[in-house]
Parts: sequence; structure tokens; C-alpha cells
Amino acid sequence: GDQVMVFVHSRKDTAKTARALLECARKLGHDNIFADTSTACSKKARSLFERDVAKSKNGDLRELYASGIGIHHAGMLRSDRSLTEKMFGQ
Repeated sequence: GDQVMVFVHSRKDTAKTARALLECARKLGHDNIFADTSTACSKKARSLFERDVAKSKNGDLRELYASGIGIHHAGMLRSDRSLTEKMFGQ
């Protein structure tokens, strides 16, 4: 249930590290460990986030969001970084 922020050394390693975390969780049988099951985010807010993520041109952002992981690095469009920041703030 709690959020975690992981810092990596390079932009390229951002999505790579996220995928490695997902793979480790899957190998341990925790496929949904990153899924948001809390009620902290309203259904309306979640729906808006899903809409905005679907509009993103960043394939890594779209793919990883579906698994409950957000990414953020300087090479992303400002709109995608802002979206990730908003979601993390929820």
C-alpha cells in the first residue's frame, strides 16, 4: 500500500529498473504487489489519470502504469512528468 521512490543513475535505467522490479515481484509470486488497491485515490481521479496516461506518447509510461508503476526522468515530456507527479501526490 505505500509508495516508494527509486532513484537510478540514468534516464535509460528508469524503465529498465522498473521492469526489473516487476520481474522480481512476479518471480516471487507477487504479480499485483504494485497495484493500487487503496481508496486514497477516488474513482473519478483514477479515471482521469487513466485517460491522461492513455493519451501519453511515452510507451514506457503507459506500459508500466498498467502494472502500478510510475516513471519520471528529465527526458520525458513536461506533461508526462507532471502527470507522474500528480499521480504520486495522490
